[in-house]
Amino acid sequence: MTTKSKDLVKGVLECIEAIIDRAGGQESGDLLGKFRARARSLPTDLASHGLQYLVVLTAARSNKRLIEESLRKNSCVDVVNSLVSEKGLHDDKRSYALYGGVLVYLLKQQGIIDEKVSSFRELLENLANPAVEALATPIAEWLKRLAEAYIAG
Repeated sequence: MTTKSKDLVKGVLECIEAIIDRAGGQESGDLLGKFRARARSLPTDLASHGLQYLVVLTAARSNKRLIEESLRKNSCVDVVNSLVSEKGLHDDKRSYALYGGVLVYLLKQQGIIDEKVSSFRELLENLANPAVEALATPIAEWLKRLAEAYIAG
């Protein structure tokens, strides 16, 4: 395993643990189960439609502003805290926001998208690159596997 892979696994694990810590005690609905379902199904959209589509899908099913705000967070804990505490979202929307926000945060953390990207439009422009898409696939796979391992189905 390369150093980059170790850093990736560490980053994804930090995000999964933050989701469990923050959303595990939610009394309304099953946010953890819904996030796990997103982590299991959305890599298929990445493979068949591409990274831009996947990010737009998560924004469309939650809120573009929430995905965009994830670009400005300094840790996955910050991303998760802001998304879980967002008022007026039911668990379906929140689970898409969590998946999209965490994915965008991890893309930025891994240096796959430019640190200067701060708007949703800039994000989409930055994602319009086959090399970026190829680098995003392992992130989606690690999110899937660690969500499956840590969150009961």
